[in-house]
Amino acid sequence: MQQVSSKVEDSEVEASLKKFQEEMAELVPVEEDRQIKEGDFAEISFSGTIEGSEEPPVTAQKAVAEVGGRNTLKEFSENLLGAKANEEKTFSVQYRADYPEAKLAGRTVEYKVKVDAIKQKEIPEINDEFAQRLGDYKTLDELKSKARADLEKYKHDHAQEEMREKLLEWLENNNEFEIPESLVEQQLQIRVRRLVRDLSRQGINPQRVDVDWSKIRQDQHQQAIRDVKGSLILDYISEKENITVNDEELDAEIEKIAAETNRPKEKVKEILSRDSGLGRIRGQIRNKKTLDLLQQKARVLS
Repeated sequence: MQQVSSKVEDSEVEASLKKFQEEMAELVPVEEDRQIKEGDFAEISFSGTIEGSEEPPVTAQKAVAEVGGRNTLKEFSENLLGAKANEEKTFSVQYRADYPEAKLAGRTVEYKVKVDAIKQKEIPEINDEFAQRLGDYKTLDELKSKARADLEKYKHDHAQEEMREKLLEWLENNNEFEIPESLVEQQLQIRVRRLVRDLSRQGINPQRVDVDWSKIRQDQHQQAIRDVKGSLILDYISEKENITVNDEELDAEIEKIAAETNRPKEKVKEILSRDSGLGRIRGQIRNKKTLDLLQQKARVLS
């Protein structure tokens, strides 16, 4: 198998510091009496009337718009550019048909906007003081060392996961046997339910969205076969190699999920106890341990 590189370049460390720098940036008021320019942040209050609709106006107070920013509507940037504090603007926005907010999609909204203040981003200099503000660091070099160590761990973990995926793909491609259709159907249902949950999390009602579910089932069928095939292969190998998962390993994984989702550990455990969730987590840990064992035995090409 081809080795996946986890080397960290100096440029990646610098990019990490730049990200910290952006996170620590502050918006400060522009004291001079001047017009808004590209890159400024306009603090605005507005009211928007939706044409041909009885919906109440779209309103906001003290909203912040980055003029020319990728998350700012083009019409807002164009009309705010050159304006001064306390100036008012009136303009219309024609929203595209697939705009995420349903009540605005395909609609025209007339906005009345007042500029409350003009602000600009103040970015801290990357130096020892910057490092000290970020945590228990005395110098910038200490911060760089920690950033490199974090990147190395992330890339190592990512490389290991990629190696597991490549190994599992090799096992699936090089082992042919009959797969029970009942298991494929179960996995197909799991995949479709997962898609429905993803849509719901995005605020989309799956029953109202224009989706050909039979086409989706057809598209997901081949991957469901591979899922089941891979699972059966790993089950077989783990039994042969007597690979098991103890309670401490399961508990550690639950703690990891709790930390990632910012939920109490007991709450996560309660949720996972439903619908055989703990069994699925135990199975995932066993699969990972099985693939790690196979990876140790595999011939890896550098």
